[in-house]
Amino acid sequence: MATATATEHSFGERRTYRGLCRAGILTGSIILSVAIVRTGLATALSKTNPLMAVQADSGSAEASAAAARALVEAGELPTSPRVRAFVRNALREDASLTPAIELRALDLDASGNRPAAIRLFELSRRISRRSLGTHMWLIQRAVDRRNVKDALAEYDLALRTSTAAPRLLFPVLSAAATNPDLAGPIARMLDRPSDWREAFLDYAIARQGTAPAMLTPLIVDMRDRTFLKDKQIDQMLIARLVGDGAFRPASSVAAAFGPALKPGALIRDSDFSQPQFRFPFGWELIENATVWAQRGQVSSGPVLLYHGASGGSGPAATQLLTLTPGRYGLSARSASPAIDQAARPYWTVTCASRPPRQIALIDLGGSANAFAQGDFAVPTGCDGQWLTLNLRASDRADGQSGAIRSVTIERRSSIGP
Repeated sequence: MATATATEHSFGERRTYRGLCRAGILTGSIILSVAIVRTGLATALSKTNPLMAVQADSGSAEASAAAARALVEAGELPTSPRVRAFVRNALREDASLTPAIELRALDLDASGNRPAAIRLFELSRRISRRSLGTHMWLIQRAVDRRNVKDALAEYDLALRTSTAAPRLLFPVLSAAATNPDLAGPIARMLDRPSDWREAFLDYAIARQGTAPAMLTPLIVDMRDRTFLKDKQIDQMLIARLVGDGAFRPASSVAAAFGPALKPGALIRDSDFSQPQFRFPFGWELIENATVWAQRGQVSSGPVLLYHGASGGSGPAATQLLTLTPGRYGLSARSASPAIDQAARPYWTVTCASRPPRQIALIDLGGSANAFAQGDFAVPTGCDGQWLTLNLRASDRADGQSGAIRSVTIERRSSIGP
């Protein structure tokens, strides 16, 4: 009986012990789970609601730093008691947290302790080269000291290491790029390969409110022409310049990146033998259902072939000129005459201003090797001109066709003031 009682008592103690163990494990798990949830909640909220994140976990350095930053972004000064308290708590938990170091440095700078602020920003830069706030402060410091080299080096480093940097720095850098004194140093920075330079040039050229002509010195000064051509940066700038009516700056970019014009020539690819000239400062050959033009070859050399379906009319080939005000003569030589002589094609010169204004209309010659000639005047205010071959509608069942050997323009005289 005593043995049975002892055995039962021993079994009961073991059961109680196991129960206590389970309770301890369960309690520990609950505490651990609460800690994990609290930390996770603080981490999530620090990005969306930093002040609530601090309430969720007051011991989180990240949450405290995020709360301090949120207050500063909302207008509080880095010297305010609330910001200082959050920064102090963040640095107490993690002395290497760069957002907290930056805010402490701003506090010291605003309080007049510039040397201490500099030391902290330099510490932040050593801890992490990805700290955008540090880069921004160091950029401003270099600008204040008129140190262009250091400022651009920080720009480059910030744009290489922070995905948030382009949104903040591209507008400032694109404005600086229009400054003639800064175009050269910025061009040297852009010559170095990087992940951001193509996006920056796209932004700067397309940016509304910026005169694209002011970016021309920067693009022309860049030495990495292979990059600019491969990414068609030069063509993008030319298109923007032409769209804005800056025809002569566009022509200077085309001259810098394209083939050289023959001495004295006023038309690019006047004999249709140089397809490397790109539109708009080279021929655009129209191809549609009713009118089309293409390069061809005859025994005497290259020609421009033109075709028009029955009843088809309109431009067949065009390029942009930048003739200065004055009087000019146009001469076009046929390789084979138009099949339909009643609807011979004709050349026009039209001011590219808005609205466009036609200043010349010259019919093609009526026989092989015939010259079509005519004079015209370019007035002031007509900085760009479209030279266009136009087809008239033909009633023939097989339409219109022919070939042109060359077209040239010569200057006759200037127009006085």
